[in-house]
Amino acid sequence: TLIAALPFAYLGFTGRARIGLVLYLAGMAFATGSRGAMAAAVIILGALLVLRPSLDAERPSSIRVAAAGTLLIAAILASVYIVMHDWSSAAYPLTDRPALWNVAAEYTQESPVVGYGPDTWESLYTERGEIPRAAQHSTHNQWVDVLFTAGWVGVAVLVGMIVAMISSAGGARLAVLIALATVFLIGIGERAWSIGSIDFVSFSLLALILLGPARLKSKGQVERPPAYSRPKVVAALPG
Repeated sequence: TLIAALPFAYLGFTGRARIGLVLYLAGMAFATGSRGAMAAAVIILGALLVLRPSLDAERPSSIRVAAAGTLLIAAILASVYIVMHDWSSAAYPLTDRPALWNVAAEYTQESPVVGYGPDTWESLYTERGEIPRAAQHSTHNQWVDVLFTAGWVGVAVLVGMIVAMISSAGGARLAVLIALATVFLIGIGERAWSIGSIDFVSFSLLALILLGPARLKSKGQVERPPAYSRPKVVAALPG
């Protein structure tokens, strides 16, 4: 949640308050001791300070947009690769995640199209004892979670959402790209956006949707009412 808040804290404030708040959030992420959170905090903080996204400025340069797009693609590829790689229990940096992904993969093969819904994963602990208690809330990867919950239909919906957000972003595209990259960096070892349930990072999806007015303004699509003009009074001159 702290990492997901970073880009929105940067976008929502200006001046010293902006820098102070994002540094505070990043510091709190470090205080959790999570290695994934620490790495994500460094990457996103660097992207925010170097690329400087904004919602009310002119269109950003193509170089900055390309850099943010590269960061998003790298985050997505990393979150896919880390699941597909054959990790040994000693080599994997995030504890027992591979074991959870293997359990999810076995179930996904039996229902690959529509998945099992939002409540089945928890039952693997409460009813079957196939996963540890600490893992009952999530499969601990964005793509694995979507596949398990909603199958390839859910993956198609998620990809469609990403494409729609980027294509409709207008002048806010740089900010949207960095916010999406943040979500998928979290999604490497956690579940950021859930399907069928709400968790602590769901606010980031709503925050991205609420960037809509800024996108419209940047495209010049917000119509302003015509300015009121006082009728001219023509004085009648004698003769």
